[in-house]
Amino acid sequence: MRLNLKPFLLLLLSLCSFDVNGQWAFYNQETPNSLAPRLFAPYLISTPYNERDFAISPDGTELYFTLQYTATRSIIVYTRYTNGYWSLIKPVPFSSGQADLEPALSADGNTLFFASNRSLTGTAKDFDIWFVDRPQGGSWGEPKLVGGGINSPGNEFYPSIAKNGNLYFTSERGGGKGGEDIWMSSFVNGQYNTPESLPVAINSIRGEYNAFIDPDEQFIYFSSDGRSDAIGGGDLYISRKGANGTWQPAGRLNFNSAQLDYCPYVASNGNYLFFTSTRPVEIASNGNPLDLVDVLHQVLSPNNNQGNLYWAKR
Repeated sequence: MRLNLKPFLLLLLSLCSFDVNGQWAFYNQETPNSLAPRLFAPYLISTPYNERDFAISPDGTELYFTLQYTATRSIIVYTRYTNGYWSLIKPVPFSSGQADLEPALSADGNTLFFASNRSLTGTAKDFDIWFVDRPQGGSWGEPKLVGGGINSPGNEFYPSIAKNGNLYFTSERGGGKGGEDIWMSSFVNGQYNTPESLPVAINSIRGEYNAFIDPDEQFIYFSSDGRSDAIGGGDLYISRKGANGTWQPAGRLNFNSAQLDYCPYVASNGNYLFFTSTRPVEIASNGNPLDLVDVLHQVLSPNNNQGNLYWAKR
């Protein structure tokens, strides 16, 4: 199936490629100065479409995220900062035509992990963790399945990689503590070991999913739903390692909404937490009948209850 990205690209064509004050300025927008989240790059990255997931290269010159264009189809797209400009957003060259999502970069930026329901025969299947490599400064190669027992007959999602290569991911496999759990596979001597479910400080009988691991494995952000302190369809939590190296009980972040908040990511400079949210900005009617123009304005804006990217200062 050939994806028609013309409406998406036309929206961005006149907006994306312009000069900014350095790559970490991210389109010259105002950066968050507190824990109050801001919509990230409105109409540039966060659009009326459904955007989710986020990854930034270690030097801040590449942005990757997911564009979900139907309930079952999604692609990974990217933009690159070159010669003072952010490039037009494009699909990654290894798109499958199935569902590719949740990009995650290695510490050196030369391996990209992602989740996909593609298969080696070209037909859709369950979701597994895949990866692509590139030489320094080169192009991405062909996708390969991650080995070491990471992929199972069930779904695997949302890879996140520590500096030492340890891989954290979401899985629906048996042997966990709930429906979905966060698992970790240690990377030893160039190979992934049998994955282990993270402890009850993080996983519960509820669903835990879409975790970001600190490169030094000192903290982990993740999402969960149905906990006793839940306020939305999915909330963001954080757990930190104690002095003895064990994970401490997770706490809910204070800026969760009544909608779905998930897919956390921390920029390599450590300053910002990015996440995906379906929170809308409601139309203020002031007790008066809603005007059709106002309704259409919201439907055609990022505030239409589709997924968008937000960022907050850490």
